[in-house]
Amino acid sequence: MRISVQCFFILLVLVHCSLLMNAQTQTIDSLEKVLLTAKEDTNKVNTLNRISDELKYNSDFEKVMHYANKALRIAEKINFRKGKARAYRGIGANYFFQNNYPAALKNSYSALKLYEEIGDKKGIAFSLGAIGQIEYTLNNFQEALKNYMAS
Repeated sequence: MRISVQCFFILLVLVHCSLLMNAQTQTIDSLEKVLLTAKEDTNKVNTLNRISDELKYNSDFEKVMHYANKALRIAEKINFRKGKARAYRGIGANYFFQNNYPAALKNSYSALKLYEEIGDKKGIAFSLGAIGQIEYTLNNFQEALKNYMAS
């Protein structure tokens, strides 16, 4: 009886994971279709950043960088600082997942600076939290705590 209950829960988890992956793939496909007709404006930057976020969970780091860098280039071109900050934040997170902590910190600080310039409190909090997480991973506990508390 105990083995069948364990098997049931394992099966349930596998089905749940499969459904989540399918939903995520559909979301990415839908967003990529939007890009086909999108003009180079804030909506396109937001869509590129969203795709970058979604791909992060698939560990497709190359595609994450492709979409985030594209968002960054367009955001710079149209002077969309919030989109630029979001792209830097995504790039920083991508580097963190690849254990490239110096690049993760550099991009997270770039995002923080832009969020501070535009007064985006939520973006500031996310950036400080990310910086805290990176510092914690690097065993810089005082710096991590400082950033966590500020977020």
